[in-house]
Amino acid sequence: MDTVKGHNFGVGWSEVAGKRFLMFLDDIASEEHINFLESIAADNDMAHSRFIVTSRDERLLRFLDQCSQTHLRDIPLLSNEAAMQLFCKCALLMDEEPVEWMKGIIEEIVKGCGGLPLTLEVMGTYLRTIRRESIWKELPGALRKAEALPPLERVWAKLRVSYDALQEEEKNVFLDLANAFIRDYILAEETIQYMLSSRCTSVSNILQSLRDKCLVKVLMEKPYDMEIPYEQRFHFQMHEHLRSGGTSEYPN
Repeated sequence: MDTVKGHNFGVGWSEVAGKRFLMFLDDIASEEHINFLESIAADNDMAHSRFIVTSRDERLLRFLDQCSQTHLRDIPLLSNEAAMQLFCKCALLMDEEPVEWMKGIIEEIVKGCGGLPLTLEVMGTYLRTIRRESIWKELPGALRKAEALPPLERVWAKLRVSYDALQEEEKNVFLDLANAFIRDYILAEETIQYMLSSRCTSVSNILQSLRDKCLVKVLMEKPYDMEIPYEQRFHFQMHEHLRSGGTSEYPN
């Protein structure tokens, strides 16, 4: 079974033609993605390979189920125990135990996150360096208020608690990145530096701040290859819910 990595759908398929391998496609969003999957399987003799796809559009998965040998699986939300472990791992420092006033608030926050790993992670990392009880107490109310919104708006309403805590320049960079990530799923740090250099003077520091709050993710490519300039070793991406929410806030 071969492993193939690549960011460009149109590159490199001749190299795996006729081989048996596992392919993962995350968050397919259109019939074009399904057609792509079927065409590379048919055109490159990959009938005996396995494909794992995820989507938030159940209609697309049902369509895929009708035209191929497919097994559909619902991915459950985290259990309360697993959600509690993830939140505490993100919110508490190493070996730190929650103080008494935190315990009830943590239970309310975890319940309000609804078992969504991204929300738990963003909320936890936002609170990681905050030990003011008044700020912690505000979050359960914000999460409850978000429950009244439609599903997609509800997720962003919960995530934007961390966004609202950013400095103004950090907010502007986050919104620029959200808009850029809609066009390019992965961006190199040097590309981000070039794109934002005219708008702010501390891109690296702001990127670090966004990383610390789990608002962007870093992919390290050859981090120890000293022959590659530092800024070219790292690539960034942003979760779809954050991209969508940031784009909705982006000034037209």
